[in-house]
Amino acid sequence: MHKLQHSTQLNQMTTNNQLDGAAGIGAPLYVPATRHDLANICNGTKFPFVRSVILCLEDAIHKNDLPLALENISSLCSSKIQPKCQIFVRVANPEILATVCNFPGSEKISGFVLPKITAGNFTDYTSSIPQSSQYALMPTLETREVFSPEQMTHLRDELLACHLEILCLRIGGNDLLNCLGIRRPTGATIYQTPLALVIHQLITTFRPHDFLLSAPVYDNISCVSTLKAEAGIDAGNGLVCKAAVHPTQVTEIELQYRVTAEEANLAAKILKPDAPAVFGCQGQMCEPSTQLRWAESIQTRQKNYGLVSEKNAADS
Repeated sequence: MHKLQHSTQLNQMTTNNQLDGAAGIGAPLYVPATRHDLANICNGTKFPFVRSVILCLEDAIHKNDLPLALENISSLCSSKIQPKCQIFVRVANPEILATVCNFPGSEKISGFVLPKITAGNFTDYTSSIPQSSQYALMPTLETREVFSPEQMTHLRDELLACHLEILCLRIGGNDLLNCLGIRRPTGATIYQTPLALVIHQLITTFRPHDFLLSAPVYDNISCVSTLKAEAGIDAGNGLVCKAAVHPTQVTEIELQYRVTAEEANLAAKILKPDAPAVFGCQGQMCEPSTQLRWAESIQTRQKNYGLVSEKNAADS
């Protein structure tokens, strides 16, 4: 298992790099690995606006189609195409992870989405990764253990051992709803379901220890207004990215991650090296010692998604 070097400076630098890296993947597009056009998707020919893709070898494909899906990813890795987006592979188990890591050309893969992670199986996945690799990991929290704060604390402590490798923790909303035997009603955000409490609990469990989290997918392709509302709440809660299940969702999600001019101005003033300990700005009290991380996250979002324009604001 890879080791974490401990120092205050390294941890701060790593945290900033992780924040920028996680925001930089934008709204990753979920793509079943059985598709015949993976090359055109990954080289930017088909969806040039996509910053990253998650090629799925798990729930999005039938188990009988796994050989075809693996062959497609192997062909993609060994081809001469130059990816224009970051490529992540969602594996089904540690054995498949090891198989993909050994594909010739697997260095084209930026990292892996690890499904249904618990304290009991995480090391099974990490032990399947070659020691010399530089893959980013996105463990997914989507099992019944997620509903137990004690279990999540146990998992958090285990994940700390390889914190440098973890880009963010994904919240698997649909699997968690399945644990409850429900599906969100049309027009309802995830925050209007019992998972609102769970998401908030995950944020307060993992974020203080510098783990970033991504938002659950929104699987209703037709209800754009609810997607916008949900992504706006996701961003406000500090969830760094949100995967898309359809290409039309990508831009809509990323627009909600833009920041207002007011937020950008406040963040810049808070982050000034000579900022007063407390000062007023735009009718708000600013206190850099308690608002530093918020300001850093705003500047990261501004860097990766830009500012809200008057047109964007009117369309929201």
